[in-house]
This record gives sequence, C-alpha cells and structure tokens, in this order.
Amino acid sequence: MLISGYLQTLTHLNYQIDYIGLTALLCNAHFSELIPIITENARKVCEYVQTYRLGVQDTLFQDVLFYINEKLGNTELCRDQIADQFGISVYALSRLFRDNMDIGFKEYLISKRIERAAFLLKTTNLSVIRISEETGFSSSNYFSRLFHQATGISPGQYRTKA
Repeated sequence: MLISGYLQTLTHLNYQIDYIGLTALLCNAHFSELIPIITENARKVCEYVQTYRLGVQDTLFQDVLFYINEKLGNTELCRDQIADQFGISVYALSRLFRDNMDIGFKEYLISKRIERAAFLLKTTNLSVIRISEETGFSSSNYFSRLFHQATGISPGQYRTKA
C-alpha cells in the first residue's frame, strides 16, 4: 500500500519512473534492501517537487506583476483583491513579494504607482488630481504626500524639473 501510494504520487508529478527496474527489485529484494533505494528516490522526488514548486511560484509571481501593471489605476487594487484573484492567501501573496523582490506588497504597489505618476508628469499635461486618479491613489493629497516622500519634491516641482 505504501509503495502503491508512492508510485501514484510520482506518476501524478510526471516523475520519470523506471518501472522495469522497480518491478524486478520489488519481486526479488528483501525489504531491508528497499529502504536505501526508497530513501534515495524520496530525496530525488523532494528535489523534483521543490523545483516544480519554484517554477509554479515564478509563473504565479510573473502573472501577479502583470496583473498589477494592468490594474494600477484601480483604487480598489489591494493585497486582498489580488490574493482573491489568484486564489491564494494574503500571506502567500506577501511571501511572494518578500521572496522575489525583497520588499513588501504595499511598498511595491506604491512604488509602481509613483513611477507611473512620474512618467505621466513628464509626458502629459494632465493635472496632478487627474494623475492621482489615473495611478490609483484614493486622493490627490495622499498622492502628493507619497510622491514627495519618494522623490523629495512635490509633483508640481517634479513636472517643472522634467
């Protein structure tokens, strides 16, 4: 039963199994001879699962970043909404950012919004109020305060220098 479950797990993971060698071993070997072989295979499977999991996380993270860039102007865009969108917990989403960016989700979101706002200030004649709306800030005062914290100057001064 244990070996059957083990083989089913390997098959589910698309892990390459040497069925001929395994069958010959199971039919002819004493249980004590199987322990080191199963242990070594378990180690290999753990490495495989870790690699597989990292690949899935990388893909998920790229999808999350793309989604954020697409929805950046939405004031409702937040950690809870994105976690729901991708079917993961808020904790898992925060962990993705910590593991991949070395900054938290909120810091990343604000930095992307400030970056987009700086671009709009340089390239358009939109008002600061309109830019704050376009970049997903809930109010122009909040936007101006965060912009000043990030750049050291107000949005108006930034536009003048650009």
